[in-house]
Amino acid sequence: MMFHKANRLDERNSWQVDERSLVISNWMKSRREAPGPGGSTKKGDAVTEPITHHMCSLHQSDEERYAILGTFLDHGLDRHEKVIYIADQHSTKASMLQMERNGINLPGDQNTGQVHVLTVFQSFLRKGVFDPPQMITWLQREMLRSKHEGYQGTCIAAEMTWALRGAAGSARLIEYELEINKLVQTDSCRMLCMYDSNRFSPAVLHYVFTSHPAVVLGAAAYRNSYFHVAPARFGGCPASTTLNAWLDELGSTRGTEFSKVC
Repeated sequence: MMFHKANRLDERNSWQVDERSLVISNWMKSRREAPGPGGSTKKGDAVTEPITHHMCSLHQSDEERYAILGTFLDHGLDRHEKVIYIADQHSTKASMLQMERNGINLPGDQNTGQVHVLTVFQSFLRKGVFDPPQMITWLQREMLRSKHEGYQGTCIAAEMTWALRGAAGSARLIEYELEINKLVQTDSCRMLCMYDSNRFSPAVLHYVFTSHPAVVLGAAAYRNSYFHVAPARFGGCPASTTLNAWLDELGSTRGTEFSKVC
């Protein structure tokens, strides 16, 4: 069963996690205790180039979030891409300060030249409403602007916790994620959607999985075998059970060090 763009999350579903996402927590613990980048001893296909232009990351702490973010943005700078970071938890100035405190040193002044740090109210929630087509149009303009300014492409990392604010249109999150896959099919744009697994429920993370070709967990990146696979495949199992099964199957292949493929 494949998704189509009309698929939306029902706002009555639990957006916020009830049990602090123990499924993700237990899985990540098992990965850290096992050998290899992804924690698996099985051999997978060697990956030596970017595995996708649209990926999601699941993190459980600010330390994990900034480690993933720093790696992704550094690669964008090295490729002479325009770097855009969309922050939700802090203002732009506070976000820059937090990045510096976590070892991410971006060149130049914020929002000038190669680096731009924006809030969700300058991107996802302009006018306080989330409208996927308008957001796609905004991204297209940013990509075109990057090209006209002489950059090799656009590198965008976005905190996704804005979807938990309850703003109008938030239930269209997955519709937007699916549309992004069409937008970034060329080398001109790479996008990382950053999800805090302590705050999003397994029910929502189901759909996050199915809308991203690759998943970043800790320091490892995985090709996502559940991209465009409907959660209904597991036949009515509880969300936590299904997500656990997906994570286990994903982890049975050897992840690739994120810094080598982002």
